[in-house]
Amino acid sequence: MMKSSCLKAVLSVFVVSLCITSLIVDVQAAGWSKVASPTLAFLESVDMVNSTEGWAVGADGTIIRWDGTSWANVTSPTAATLRSVDMVSSADGWAVGDDGTILRWDGTKWSNVTISGMWESVDMLSSTDGWAVGLSGAIIRWNGTGWNNASSPTTAWLNSVDMVSPTDGWIVGADGTIIHWQEEAPGFPIEIPIIIIGAVAVVVVVWFFRKKTVFNNQLLLVS
Repeated sequence: MMKSSCLKAVLSVFVVSLCITSLIVDVQAAGWSKVASPTLAFLESVDMVNSTEGWAVGADGTIIRWDGTSWANVTSPTAATLRSVDMVSSADGWAVGDDGTILRWDGTKWSNVTISGMWESVDMLSSTDGWAVGLSGAIIRWNGTGWNNASSPTTAWLNSVDMVSPTDGWIVGADGTIIHWQEEAPGFPIEIPIIIIGAVAVVVVVWFFRKKTVFNNQLLLVS
């Protein structure tokens, strides 16, 4: 009987030990861990489409892709250093970098869309709206068909852009530079209600004075 009790006690301790060990492994597994890379290049930027697809770019035009299991090199149309990548979807994405390099992913391959400048950062809101920033305060905007220069309030080197929406965004750069984008959302212009209120006020005033004039005339006739 005593042997049986001892055996049960040993088994209980063993089970508890297994549970504790399992718990420790689980806790340790939750964290950052190194993943094999297909390149030794200096990687500058990463953007994930989802848990099974992502892209990273870097020195010498390096482009690598995550497929949910591993990273692999992808053919690049440039040897220029790529500073930033931002994906709209699996079939649409952009990367920017040195020597005016701007690349676009069409779901099959990366193509070069060169625009003069040194580009540090790109942020896409959609397939028809996006921004890129770089050297000497340069800011450009994608409208769905082409990149166009945008007015910039600074000549500082701009390092990063992040858009909240088409009407709200932020850019930061050298020398503590922070600039804010605000654009009036499309909709009912504020000038129209003001004009309407003004017109109504004029009509009311005219009506009031006409009524007052008629009333005064009636009093004169009575008197």
